[in-house]
Amino acid sequence: RLIAERERAQALRRRVFLRSGGMCEGCGARPMQDVHHKTYEHLGAEFLWEIVGLCESCHLRIHGIVEGE
Repeated sequence: RLIAERERAQALRRRVFLRSGGMCEGCGARPMQDVHHKTYEHLGAEFLWEIVGLCESCHLRIHGIVEGE
């Protein structure tokens, strides 16, 4: 079951990567490194639009860890 969940998460990440062209959907200037859930309402059966691909800087910024550039 854990393997199936890992494979599902990796497939979802690949779809986000393809949608974004491998670039951060926050700044558009750096490569995508992380995925961020905009909501956890459908966790485990997410809609693709509920997840964005972000670079590390934008992912930290969206969580309020660093200020905007």
